Amino acid sequence: MTYLTGLAANIIIWVAPDFRQEHLSAIRWLNENTLASYSFFAVRLRVVQIGDSPFAPLFEILERPNDWDRQVQQIATEAQASRPGTPLKRAFWARYLELFPDAANDIAIGWSTRWRALPELQLVLSQWRSEISVGVFVRGIRGTDNSAIKDRLASDVAELESRLGTVLENPLGLLATRWLTPLTDESQRDEAARWLHAATERYVSVLREVLGEAN
Repeated sequence: MTYLTGLAANIIIWVAPDFRQEHLSAIRWLNENTLASYSFFAVRLRVVQIGDSPFAPLFEILERPNDWDRQVQQIATEAQASRPGTPLKRAFWARYLELFPDAANDIAIGWSTRWRALPELQLVLSQWRSEISVGVFVRGIRGTDNSAIKDRLASDVAELESRLGTVLENPLGLLATRWLTPLTDESQRDEAARWLHAATERYVSVLREVLGEAN
């Protein structure tokens, strides 16, 4: 077992290959009964191998504070609130949700990014709206290192690159694709929203068809 502590931030992380139920109950009790400034995590470490690829770590969060995701989202939102482009990004995502109300189930990360979770694949599609473009790329669930995702996709990378029209090692993100459209050009807002939605749905379809359920 390995213990990792972040004392300055009052974050305590317990990493182990497995946890008994009483361990998880103890972490849950600490999160519910200690000061709100303290956060306790139980993280299970697994080692995975796809085909002949090297072994890679996979981290799975089993216990966390109930409001941890909400705190992360709030911090990201507050950090971006004072930036000059924030009102235009807010307007973009508001219009996006008007056009595609089902996207309300996605997770907003500040005013630049939204996440579409694919839990059956242990993947997330990260959608962005930057100053110059909209786009989407593949990432792991929170706490998963990019190297583990690359190893997981390795055996299917040729088909994924061909069908998605990009490369795995894209500098913008894993399997990223984007459409250049200035944030300040409000006349392109609807077109940009439709492009992003279509790209996201295409990624969902291709990933599910190629990868199937996570092992």
